[in-house]
Amino acid sequence: MSKVIGKSVFDYGGKTLVSLASDNNTLCVANKSGLSKILQLNKPEEEPDVLEIAKILTSLHCDTDLSCLVTTLEGDAYRYNLKTLKDQLLARSALPLRDCTALHSGKMGIFGGDDLEMLVVELEDENCTKHKFKVDEQISQLSYSSQTNLLSVTFINGTVQFYSLSSTRPNKVHELNGYVPVHSYDDTHRDKILTKIADEIENDLN
Repeated sequence: MSKVIGKSVFDYGGKTLVSLASDNNTLCVANKSGLSKILQLNKPEEEPDVLEIAKILTSLHCDTDLSCLVTTLEGDAYRYNLKTLKDQLLARSALPLRDCTALHSGKMGIFGGDDLEMLVVELEDENCTKHKFKVDEQISQLSYSSQTNLLSVTFINGTVQFYSLSSTRPNKVHELNGYVPVHSYDDTHRDKILTKIADEIENDLN
């Protein structure tokens, strides 16, 4: 009979992101201060491996049993190896990236955010070949079903669109309007950081 085991991962508060790998055993837990812990669910008594990752995370997704994808408020997309603890910068956006997910058994990753684009990265390609697809609104969430080969994209205006990935280019097959609440992102704190950096640069130039 299954049982619940309580385990404290981080000693302080804040938003925590969690992703379970496809082996249903490797659990990746991350916080916004730049730390991730990899837990083995079949060995809850063991101490988790600690991985330093990017700060100000917006999403975390295990694309394979050995790696995870990460997006940040600064617009960076990373892939982290959970065994070697090494990172790989996959892409960089001028605006925040909000979510990511893996496609085709981890062969590709898809990323979306505020820049009105879906970005598909070929993860098995040495050059990480990228494909960009325009959308009409900011993306808040991405989800992929391997059974149906459909990608669902949630936008901040409450619309959910479904794309077939049977061809090279995502093909929109259905749309739900007003299905989720309309919302917007408040990145005021981020603007303050950028303003401070700009002031420091200006002072150095003067």
